[in-house]
Amino acid sequence: MIPVTLPTGTWHYDPDAPLGRPGGFGAVFAGQAPDGRLVAVKRLHAEAGVAGERELEIVQRLRGRPHRHVVPVLDAGADRSTGSLFVVMARAEGSLADHLRRRGFLDETEVIAILTDIATGLLEVGDLVHRDLKPQNVLHLEGRWQIADFGIARVADATTAPNTLKGCLSRPYGAPEQWRMERATHETDVYALGCIAVELLTGAPPFAGPALEDYSEQHCYRDAPAVDRASVRLAGLIARMLRKAPVMRPGLPRLLDELAGLQERLPSNSAAARLAQAGAAVARSQAAAEVAAEARQATERERREIVAAAQALLRSVAEMLQARIQRLAPAARCSVTRVAGHRQFVAQLGEARLTMSVGEHAFIADDPFAGSPWRVLCGDSITIETPRYGRSASLWYADRGDGGFRWIEVPYFRAFGGGPAHEPCRLPPGREAVQAASPVLGVWNFAAPPRPIDDEDLDAFCDRWMDRLAAGAEGTLGRPSRLPED
Repeated sequence: MIPVTLPTGTWHYDPDAPLGRPGGFGAVFAGQAPDGRLVAVKRLHAEAGVAGERELEIVQRLRGRPHRHVVPVLDAGADRSTGSLFVVMARAEGSLADHLRRRGFLDETEVIAILTDIATGLLEVGDLVHRDLKPQNVLHLEGRWQIADFGIARVADATTAPNTLKGCLSRPYGAPEQWRMERATHETDVYALGCIAVELLTGAPPFAGPALEDYSEQHCYRDAPAVDRASVRLAGLIARMLRKAPVMRPGLPRLLDELAGLQERLPSNSAAARLAQAGAAVARSQAAAEVAAEARQATERERREIVAAAQALLRSVAEMLQARIQRLAPAARCSVTRVAGHRQFVAQLGEARLTMSVGEHAFIADDPFAGSPWRVLCGDSITIETPRYGRSASLWYADRGDGGFRWIEVPYFRAFGGGPAHEPCRLPPGREAVQAASPVLGVWNFAAPPRPIDDEDLDAFCDRWMDRLAAGAEGTLGRPSRLPED
């Protein structure tokens, strides 16, 4: 036994008698109190650093509180001899993970009792959010289940950055907001408790991963599977605990009230049973609607990020084109203006005016290209105008199914006459542009093969439009002799 001298006394632990597997910040060993009582001694890893100091701060907050459902902390601090950090706790009889491993799964009566013990413990430490609730951190002591290991807990109203200790969550129990690196709340622990409830009833948590990205996608966007072994009322409660939006989960006081109601058996008359089944059906429907809404919001978040990067790329293309025009034709008047919320890069050379828009169209919630073989996230245009003639092209940030998203220059023409006076031309997003992208011949078609304009194709794009600007200034720019152009 190795002695450890902490603020309240000298304890001993056996480094050859681990209690469970090591965790992210430390390992727990069998130990003895100064009076010979059996205790558990957690030795924090030297590399835990700030995280270890945070854990000591949390356990100091827990010491001396009258908790019945939190494993008592007996002592904590730096060993006087070595400076190593230790936490001494009461020795438990075993963990919920051990209990589940022996039993496989549990009956509903026992599950409700266990959930009640855990929820009570979470309420007892009301100003702390555990953030890592799982069966391994729930221990049986003095005839009831108690919460342990507040190593990555935080004070509910603290200003801790949301990504602090972000890599420490236990994947099968991590709430959607943890995967999104958002602030954890008491409802984060309610979600983890919902995952535990599923595992207690079925023998496995609701989502199986196995890879990190699988867990993230499942927790954020997938419906939790129905728990067939649960009563209608308990299944409905678990579904609410596992809602994706934290504000839609029951708070701890309400959760305890509902668990207490479950312990009082539901009357067996048909009206009560029918109402309970209807309530469970509504809960499932609400959960499915919430999953769909969260998936839409995630898609919109992703599209916004891509669109912002795409528009920044197109802005650099416009700046490059404008800079080359100014360098090669110093008489050109170049400017950047704002029109209806987007930028217009303008180059005027004699009577010819080149205008390139950036930020004109962004397709976030609505998709005007639905039904097209192209995926289009945003769009702009480029135009040459002279007193006698003009031509233009749409610029789409699109995935044509041939290697990812690129900025594509697409001029259009109307195949059977009746089109605009100046062709090739741009088209607004919508039905006509979708028709042109279709492999079936229609009224609107491409006036030239779609061409990428960014990256390795930037020089060709600049040369093409500088040549057209020069022709416009010379008065020789005119409608192509035939459409589509080669």
